[in-house]
Amino acid sequence: MDNQFPFDLEALLPDAVQAILELQDEQRFLDWMRSHLPDYWAEEAPPLQEDLFSNREPVPAELLNSLAALIGRTLWNATPLPANGFRPRPMPEPGRNDPCPCGSGLKFKRCCLPLYRQFPPLATDEIWSILLEVADRATRQAAASSRQVPVQVLAQLASEYLDEGRPKKALQLLDPLFAGKPSGTGEAYDYAFNVLLDTYDRLGYRQKKQKLLERVIQQAGRSPLRAGAWLRLASMRMDAGDREGAWEALEKGRQDQPNDPFAGMLEVELLLTEGRLNEARERARFWYRKLKKRPEVTEEALDFFALATEDPDRAFIEMTSGMNEALELRLLDWIERVSDRPPSAYSLDCWEEEGMQACRLQPPRKIDELFDEWQQHFSHEDAPFATEFLDIGIGDPWAPGVVERWLGWLEKHPEAFDSIEILDDLADTVTMTPSGLALWLGNKLYRPLLERSLQILQATLRVHGATPPLLPWGHMENRPALRNLGRLVEFEEEAGELEAAIEHANLLLALNPDDNQGIRAILAYLLLRLNRPEEVIELSNRYPGDVHAELPFSKALALFRLDRKAEAEEALREANEALPKVLPMLRRKSVKKPEIDPIGFRYGGDDQAWLYREKHRPLWEETPGAMDWLKQFHARR
Repeated sequence: MDNQFPFDLEALLPDAVQAILELQDEQRFLDWMRSHLPDYWAEEAPPLQEDLFSNREPVPAELLNSLAALIGRTLWNATPLPANGFRPRPMPEPGRNDPCPCGSGLKFKRCCLPLYRQFPPLATDEIWSILLEVADRATRQAAASSRQVPVQVLAQLASEYLDEGRPKKALQLLDPLFAGKPSGTGEAYDYAFNVLLDTYDRLGYRQKKQKLLERVIQQAGRSPLRAGAWLRLASMRMDAGDREGAWEALEKGRQDQPNDPFAGMLEVELLLTEGRLNEARERARFWYRKLKKRPEVTEEALDFFALATEDPDRAFIEMTSGMNEALELRLLDWIERVSDRPPSAYSLDCWEEEGMQACRLQPPRKIDELFDEWQQHFSHEDAPFATEFLDIGIGDPWAPGVVERWLGWLEKHPEAFDSIEILDDLADTVTMTPSGLALWLGNKLYRPLLERSLQILQATLRVHGATPPLLPWGHMENRPALRNLGRLVEFEEEAGELEAAIEHANLLLALNPDDNQGIRAILAYLLLRLNRPEEVIELSNRYPGDVHAELPFSKALALFRLDRKAEAEEALREANEALPKVLPMLRRKSVKKPEIDPIGFRYGGDDQAWLYREKHRPLWEETPGAMDWLKQFHARR
């Protein structure tokens, strides 16, 4: 509705629609309009009453009545009424010779007909978004369930609610749309479906999201809607580490929608997670050629594929940075600018401890002073609190007003790349990026920080000599370097770089044999993955009675693989006596997930047993005869 009249339509429309919902009677609403229209009169418009201090003529009362009748009828005729099944109930059009609706007593043709001709009817679609905004919760849900609201309108308004941080209101609009079998499967429904899935993500409704995806896949025929469900499922499986399942779902989605750019982006991302960089580039090139002549494909999608042909990791960062004010991109640019700096060695403050040399890492004086300055810009009240690998957010370093403080400082100080302590803070911070720590983001932001920390540590150890000293975790000065090295092990494991992860895990255990970070559990798993059972046994023997299930049960499996059955039986007996909940869970094909504490597991608890089973059961299944041995062992107990 264009503002052709001298009143504030932007303020009037929501109030008028709310009045219609409350009154639901045309005559009472017209009375409301006549009495309230003056409240919305624009300041720059001619005055409603004579003003002694103005030479402007006041608006005649009859014109105000005419406008009130015209605007009132137009709004009433376009507004869906809850009492009418959310359909409009328009007033009859006045005939030329009928009394004028404004109440002047004149015939319509002699009064307001010319004004009506200048003012076209209002489409109901223009009212829906206003109605849904002003309605109460019950009315919104009833409207969404009525199937009268255009799906595009529902989805657009829900998307706006989501952007404004009001996911519960978005849920009220879209949940009823998919409560039963989807009544439509076209692009508008696909848009609404994706907004609803985003809403579930925002609210943490993972189980509801999973069930909705499964229902749409089962009930919807081949369509953009079903394709979108398959592609979302592929993304979820990829995030969960189920790459085989992700490829399967991606292929199903491509069969339904062969030209969906999201399918191409998922394919490139999946290839990246598997370390197949050259294939990722080639497939990006394929998708760019495939989509560049299709008019419905956005410029943003084409730009993504064009960049991904050269640098897929950066393409993902630029795409997400466009949604996050380019913050990650600024950090990436800084890392790339400073990455050629040669590493500077720290010094070591050493002493004798249990027949070995133990040391504290000491940064050069300038680096120490730089870290003090950094802490003035990067408050640890804004940072995650790190224990071992775990980042527990007590603040958001990417929050407005916070990120500019530390990122702006960083961009002016390339020498910050020489500080293990600053690298430690940045590694924490990268795990909390607005985009989340996807592998492609990790490759460009996280990995360079961890590898730089390792370079500085290695330069320091080279100065010390051939035998690495102890760097005990108990000395706070050592923790940033040890923490970053542990993160690197975990990242390399996730990236499938198992040999590198084993090398760095062994270095970490040499530096800190007490292993306060639990690296030995990861190392045992990695060694079994590469079928190096002798090393698993040696590792387990270094930590007798270990609290981690990984070592005693991995030792039993390693002995079984070496066909040392009697020793394997004894190792399994000892492991089962120490942690009796592991074996029953390990034997079952499926178990219910217990409550998991993000800070750590309870020794001997269901959570510890479940965590071991989830990661290690495939190692037992791929070992010939191992699962049968577990069953026989259990039967003998």
